[in-house]
Amino acid sequence: MLIRFSANLAQQSIPAAQPYSVQPNPGRQNVESSKSVSKSTLDGVQALVHNTKPMAAAYRGDQHPEVLFLGSAVITDNSGHVLNKFGSPHHVIKTRSSIKPLHAALLYKLLKERGQENLLTPPEWAVLSSSHAGTPKHIKYLTSAMKKLGVRESELICKTDHPTDKQADADIRSRWWKLPRPIHHQCAGHHTVLTAISRLIGANPTDYWKIDGKLQQYCLEKLTSNQPGQPEKIKLVKYDGCNIPTVSLPLDQYAITWANFAANPMNHTIINAMSTHPDLIGDKSRIDGQLMNVTNGRLIAKFGSDGNLCVANPHKKQAMVLKNWNGSDSVNGLTVIEALAQVKWLTPPEVKILRDMPQFQLVQKNHRGELVRTVKVDAHLWDQ
Repeated sequence: MLIRFSANLAQQSIPAAQPYSVQPNPGRQNVESSKSVSKSTLDGVQALVHNTKPMAAAYRGDQHPEVLFLGSAVITDNSGHVLNKFGSPHHVIKTRSSIKPLHAALLYKLLKERGQENLLTPPEWAVLSSSHAGTPKHIKYLTSAMKKLGVRESELICKTDHPTDKQADADIRSRWWKLPRPIHHQCAGHHTVLTAISRLIGANPTDYWKIDGKLQQYCLEKLTSNQPGQPEKIKLVKYDGCNIPTVSLPLDQYAITWANFAANPMNHTIINAMSTHPDLIGDKSRIDGQLMNVTNGRLIAKFGSDGNLCVANPHKKQAMVLKNWNGSDSVNGLTVIEALAQVKWLTPPEVKILRDMPQFQLVQKNHRGELVRTVKVDAHLWDQ
């Protein structure tokens, strides 16, 4: 099915968010913005749409889709072979929060080189790899890890944020004297990791946000070294919503990166922490934690905002990266379940458990209880 669009796009200039810091946020002072989109950019968007696939659609009242969810996905092994795909595997994506376990693995390696591989517990490693939900349990393990690593909350340049967990958020909002703090931000664990790595490699920890700084360049070099494929296409770009650079790279190259992460015995500590503590990776509504929970850790997963999801199969030394170009994280859950079922990474009982979870059914009812909208996924997603 080929879908073509002609688009007249306009990019809005968005005011930069201010972080929790007595200093002006250094990471947001030079955000580039434009009120218009060049013809070359529009051509690139049209080429992207031409090579994506309608992976899901929302229906209301008849057989004609109301909304199409365009996507691309690829499965590779750690040698760089593309095993399955839909859409183009060469589309460039941003890693966003899905990079967090890979950076946690860099920290573990540095600690192990210093004989401190047992400094942190598995729950602490899990929350450092997470987009945590701000529950008391998350905060407990995060603050414990920060103390052991010598990282102060005042060093984190992620802004203050309310917990994504509804009960934890309600608890804060019900007490006027209890304000959200940087540790409640879902990226606080990642910022803790980057601050700790900065100290261990002799970088200035206050510069961990700088795209050309020692810390970010160190992480980029480690991410691209000894990689099959085309690691030269992996680049840092400005900025993620939590004020630090994110990584830009082709879909297949990121799948290779995740497959290498899953295959490397050095990363067993991080993989084991995620697989045994999926409840610490995020909130209960997200597909990454539920995948790890339902498969008992056979699959490792991490979401990234705006429609990104990485799933690794350590036993097979393979990984899948999926991108929903509509940026819908909720539709990603349903799509990933179907995509993994079609390649038999999930068993039929696991598929049923996941499909039956309310957050992945994506139906809408009116006030009379009548079904008025539903989302359906392509029954034949994969091209090969």
